[in-house]
Amino acid sequence: MYLSDDQMTAVVGSAASSFEPVALPTGRQSLPDWVRGAHVDWMNGCANAPTLTVKVRGNVRQWDGMVWSKVNGKCYMARHSDGRAEVLYHDGGVFRAVAWRIFAGDEPVTYRWTVAEPRHDETMEQAATREAQKHLELVKSHGGKTMQSYRNKLVKLDDCRAEFKTLDVTSQQSGFGGDGYLLTMDDGSERMLRGPWHGGAPYGFVEITVVDAEQDRSAWLKSKPWHRRGGTGTYITEDLFLRIVAAHQPHAGVARVGHKYGSRLEPFNLDWDMPKALAYSLEHQRAQRGEPAGKHWRLYWDGSERYCGSLRIPTHGFLPEVTDLPKGDTP
Repeated sequence: MYLSDDQMTAVVGSAASSFEPVALPTGRQSLPDWVRGAHVDWMNGCANAPTLTVKVRGNVRQWDGMVWSKVNGKCYMARHSDGRAEVLYHDGGVFRAVAWRIFAGDEPVTYRWTVAEPRHDETMEQAATREAQKHLELVKSHGGKTMQSYRNKLVKLDDCRAEFKTLDVTSQQSGFGGDGYLLTMDDGSERMLRGPWHGGAPYGFVEITVVDAEQDRSAWLKSKPWHRRGGTGTYITEDLFLRIVAAHQPHAGVARVGHKYGSRLEPFNLDWDMPKALAYSLEHQRAQRGEPAGKHWRLYWDGSERYCGSLRIPTHGFLPEVTDLPKGDTP
């Protein structure tokens, strides 16, 4: 099993073993045209490391000619020349199998290619045919005359047919609910990762959250600032990460912070004078000892900047030198 950095924080803790500020590039920054803005979430009220959310134009997680390569035996990466990357983890064995998918005309109806496990004396082709037919019969047994296309189009069952392809597949694991992901490899072959895992950023990359400004959203989400509208995770090179911060969040510093799960570039509040992990820990210890909160109190007590956060006032007041007080309250 592989875990994201946030998940690793929950498992092994957020303590930092090293901290080194990294200089931001200066001057006008050359950025890909899909970058439309950026926001730093300091994760106030949470032990998680600060994160960068990038406002983008279009689906930046897929691109034409997307080719994957296997890195160090367990990491699959697709890299774009502009600094983007997609990453999946799977350490299972690879073998040949037959996958099936339902089509209507040239339009795929089922969401992904699916591999069927052969029974006793079945061939791979027979197993795939059995499962594809079973899928169609199941829809018919519910009285349906149409199937819902993944492109939100209703198609008639009579127009549906199964298509098959022989390709490399991995052993079944449980990541992403066990779903299969079809990749075009750098040698031209196709490979299906069955149940790959999401995991932390590979060496030289940073995981960020992207929010597509062009995506249709509900009125409720549109009423919120763009950086609080959800988003999805993806990866970019450290160089691109630094250029985005310099262009859109120049008030933030960046530091290379060592955690138990690895060394990562993180946005850094210049007022902290230390890694966030340490500043958070100090305030947490003050609260546990029943002492007044210090100048970094918001890191532990204030979750109001988070999506579902709420401001909490320190139980034992504030130290005299604390000036960043909640509005309308006094120590």
